[in-house]
Amino acid sequence: MRNAIGAANVNQAKGSFDGPARASTIDANDQLRSADEYRILIIAYKNGRPVLLSDLADTIDDAENNAWRPGPTTRRR
Repeated sequence: MRNAIGAANVNQAKGSFDGPARASTIDANDQLRSADEYRILIIAYKNGRPVLLSDLADTIDDAENNAWRPGPTTRRR
């Protein structure tokens, strides 16, 4: 699942034009920015059908880990 999410969330050049006087890079941002974009991400195929991230997990626009609470073993850096 991690590889599928990483591959879908790439921010890199898509190509380039190279000419005799100029060169230009084609740039587009494919980063996923919302829970809705992650929800429809295809993680795998099973029996010829796509398995979406939403089939395996809840996707919400929220903090990274709002269940985490500081405790006696938590150290501040």
